[in-house]
Amino acid sequence: MPKISIDLENCYGIKQLKADFDFKKARAFAIYAPNGAMKSSLATTFQDIAEGQSSKDRIFPARTTKRTVTIDGTALSADAVLVVRPYDEVFGNNEKTSTLLINAKLKQEYISLHEDIEECKSNLIKALQAQSGSKRDLEREISRTFTASEDQFGKALFRIESEVLERVPVEVNRNSQRGFPRARKSDSVLPAATCGACDGEGILQGPQGACG
Repeated sequence: MPKISIDLENCYGIKQLKADFDFKKARAFAIYAPNGAMKSSLATTFQDIAEGQSSKDRIFPARTTKRTVTIDGTALSADAVLVVRPYDEVFGNNEKTSTLLINAKLKQEYISLHEDIEECKSNLIKALQAQSGSKRDLEREISRTFTASEDQFGKALFRIESEVLERVPVEVNRNSQRGFPRARKSDSVLPAATCGACDGEGILQGPQGACG
């Protein structure tokens, strides 16, 4: 088993630190210390190694920084380092994200996708409210009408799409880059529905202003 040696000076508040971690004696090491003992500074230093960046002292950037980390005498490579940050340190508290994802870039991409979806959903609901003049909670009404729950709006939209495509003969809109179906005028009126959101009108029109 390898031995990891660290020799640090002026790394994010760490004035000087020399230590050896001999994995012949243990499979893992835990560093337990009170707040302010530079645990996060040590993690940030190793994150620099993982990202191929130089370390520094943020408070006194003019000070000379030393960072020597070796494994059995050989410099520790970037692909040998994985730093798992505390959940709320980088991303904040977002109930739509998992409590822990190791790859920070993938997690940020995941959050961005959900933010885009939420924005599109918000624009769609606003457009539906403007067109229908309804003051009801359309997200719940649509969800409750087309699913067994009032919090399955996305599932309800998929069901609506499926039912519309089954009932309405469509043509491929050659002018559309996304290939959205184009209904003929004679097919624009569907049988009356009991959906509280559309008040039984049963007429589906594309709301303006929604994403897509």
